[in-house]
Amino acid sequence: IAGAESMLLETTFWIITFSMFIFLSLAVVKRFTELLRQSHIKQNANIKVRGYSEKDLPILLTLGLATGLISVLILALYINEVSQISIYPQKEILWLSCPLLFYWISRVWFLTSRGVMNYDPVIFALKDNQSRLIGILFLSVFLLAAI
Repeated sequence: IAGAESMLLETTFWIITFSMFIFLSLAVVKRFTELLRQSHIKQNANIKVRGYSEKDLPILLTLGLATGLISVLILALYINEVSQISIYPQKEILWLSCPLLFYWISRVWFLTSRGVMNYDPVIFALKDNQSRLIGILFLSVFLLAAI
């Protein structure tokens, strides 16, 4: 919201809702990774990290994956609504963003559950070649739809 205000952009229901779910998923990635690493370091101990225990790992995995996938749904609902108005002249192209986001979120959670993810999914995305390619493709979809 602060970023949108500083750039004099309108804060919409769609961006707030999408951001809430995608960033909650990424926050849970961090917590899950932290807890998973601690449980591997101190095996057979009742680990507590920021109020979470090792027993919470399956719930965190479910919550994080679900909120990430809900963000894909919100993106699809936004595309459906925006296709009713003429913001994007090539609006059909926008549908390509959904499988890209779905793939990236799924990949992040697969890597996280395997213990491959580092502590911060944003840093991971900036260093990971597949994530960078998906990010470029994702932004390209919106740019192409706008021209």
